[in-house]
Parts: sequence; C-alpha cells; structure tokens
Amino acid sequence: MINMFRRFGESVRKFMYGRYGSDQLNIVLLVAAIAVSLTNSFLSLIFRNSFVYIRILNPILYLLMLALLPTMLSLICTTRAISYIGSTPTAILGALEPVTAIFFGITLFCETLTPREVMGITIIIASVTIVVAGGSLSATLTRVRKMFPRLKH
Repeated sequence: MINMFRRFGESVRKFMYGRYGSDQLNIVLLVAAIAVSLTNSFLSLIFRNSFVYIRILNPILYLLMLALLPTMLSLICTTRAISYIGSTPTAILGALEPVTAIFFGITLFCETLTPREVMGITIIIASVTIVVAGGSLSATLTRVRKMFPRLKH
C-alpha cells in the first residue's frame, strides 16, 4: 500500500518537474475550467427555475470558474513569457501590471484617475526604473566612491 502511494507521488513529481510539466498541468486545469464553464451553461438551460441550481450549484460553479480560469491563464502566460524572454524582463513587466490595469480602466471603462493612483503609478515606474538602471547606477556610484578615497563606508 505504501509503495503504491510512493509510486503515485513519484509520478506526480515527474509530471510537475518535467521540462514542460507545469505547462501541461496548467493546460489540464484550464481545460477543466472550460469544462466547468460549459457544464454550468448546459445546466442553466436545463434547470432554469430550480431552487437548488440557482441558490447552491450555480454560485459554486461560478467560484470554480473564477478560481481556475484566470489563475491558469496567468500561469500559462507567465511560464511562456519566462521561456521566451527570460525571468528578469518577465518580472519587470509583471511589476508594471497595475499601471497597465489602470491605463485600460481609464481608457476602456471611463474610470477616473485619483491622486492615490497617480502616486502609485509614480512609485511603480520609479522603482522599475531604478531596477532597470541598477547596473549603470552601481558603476556610477563606484566611480564617485573612488573620487573620495578617504571617506569610509
């Protein structure tokens, strides 16, 4: 019995840590989310006025779709982005995600831009700029330190 669980654990580990294992897992979960969505649509056609469906089953299916679909899409896109452009540019673009969300909210959904959001955008862009310019900034700081050799750090 223990060997059966051990073999199952090893096969899951190989599946998860294989070269494309996490992509395969994400795609399987994405297909499961789409299946839940289609099942929900089908059940809504059959049980239109059923109390059990409207009050109990429908919200559960919506929660499953909300949990699986956006999560799997973002994980698949992040995994692909890391494999195509590398981890550092992916992390930088991920840090800019709130800025793009505010941009699309303002342009597509006519949201208003508050001073709090402007301050957040400024902080995000400044931090990403510091991270990107970090290599050249450290070289400049090293030159400045060499100009004043008597100063101790």
